[in-house]
Amino acid sequence: MSQCMKPVIAITGGTVAVSVNASRMQRAALVSEALLLLIRDFGGVPLIVPDRLPIDDAIKLLGHAHGLILPPGRDLDSSMYGEASAVKYGGVEGLGVKWHRPDFVGPDPHRDALELELFKVARARRLPILGICRGMQLINVACSGTLQQELDEVKVSHFLEEDGWIPYHPISVMNGSLLKAILGVDSVVVSSVHHQGVAKLGDGLIACAHAADGVVEAIESAASEDFIFGVQAHIEKTRLNFAEFDPLIAAFIAASGHICRESRV
Repeated sequence: MSQCMKPVIAITGGTVAVSVNASRMQRAALVSEALLLLIRDFGGVPLIVPDRLPIDDAIKLLGHAHGLILPPGRDLDSSMYGEASAVKYGGVEGLGVKWHRPDFVGPDPHRDALELELFKVARARRLPILGICRGMQLINVACSGTLQQELDEVKVSHFLEEDGWIPYHPISVMNGSLLKAILGVDSVVVSSVHHQGVAKLGDGLIACAHAADGVVEAIESAASEDFIFGVQAHIEKTRLNFAEFDPLIAAFIAASGHICRESRV
């Protein structure tokens, strides 16, 4: 058995247009600093996998990792779950309105395909997997689930308010779930910035947390031997004020460390 000091955590870098040094807009593979610090602060080493890599090359990079984070990002292409897009993308300012969203949240088929393969390979290798926001939705779709393309008008706000305020709300954690065992509480406060959510739950998954309106806020694998979690909230952004999800991050890094020590990848 070889030595392993810190587990390597693969995380996708999504391609976006950015302005660098007041120059013209350039396209770059982006991972938020909050996610990199999340991995670092709990003892992992981030390995960024640019989403414009050929899929075979991305899988080779995954071969050096002991865990996988599927991060937030654009909407998934609805064709992935067998539906035509009911949302029109482009031609609106800001974050748009229901059924009409800006280009920068529109689907990116290449990233969809790459992350889908990364999930499948990581799952086959029994690597710990954590999906955040889009990442949770991708896990659900990868397991033959579907998404609600626009959430209903309900009392719980899941998307940015008109004044740009990020809404916070409590979610209930399901008794008997692994998430409940890890967090050790019945309810946690989350920040929601999502206009889509789980419709049909994917095969082999458990909905382990819900908002008061019934929206699925967390999922986990029904197979106890698999460490697969998805959380709808942006847990990387709220650690200073709401640290209730810290035990889940710690458990994810610890499970990745076990893979590292066993030298399975």
